[in-house]
Amino acid sequence: MESEGRREALLELLHRIKLRPQEKEHFIDALKSDEKFTLVIGQCEHGFAYQQRFALICESDMLGDRVIQRRKKEKRSINSDTVIRNLAELKPGQPVVHIDHGIGRYVGLQTLEAGGMMTEYVTLEYQNDAKLYVPVASLNLIGRYSGGADESAPLNKLGSESWAKHVEKRQKKCVMSQLNCSMCTRNAN
Repeated sequence: MESEGRREALLELLHRIKLRPQEKEHFIDALKSDEKFTLVIGQCEHGFAYQQRFALICESDMLGDRVIQRRKKEKRSINSDTVIRNLAELKPGQPVVHIDHGIGRYVGLQTLEAGGMMTEYVTLEYQNDAKLYVPVASLNLIGRYSGGADESAPLNKLGSESWAKHVEKRQKKCVMSQLNCSMCTRNAN
């Protein structure tokens, strides 16, 4: 898997079938480990077996081509300074920023059926009690709100273009916007 959010989702699935892989930072650490199963974040489309020493099993090997298709889409993520690395960092009512939909409030986790599979979603609430369900595997699209006090965070309206206009306006002000300046994303929220 390619992200920490996807790792969490996969760990949840594996725990349901009583598999508890050890998490490793790097592939070389997994190779050196005495553990039977290890889990590493990285990019790989298909797994392989090396002699009879180890097998690399990729997310796409377990979950199908749907994962590969998602990877081919444009890579987008929140600025690394505001990224949420772990669901434990979120508290109900806390304002967060979704890269495409703007400022909302974290409600909690909810398990829903999608495509015949039960999947866990981060639930965000926007203006007019509108809800957005973000798969835990897409946690990289959500970041911390850093625009002031949590209580006074202005919620965006789902479906409106106000957030996209806000981001575009911030990027135009940034001298370095042609270089994908990280400040544009950081200041957007």
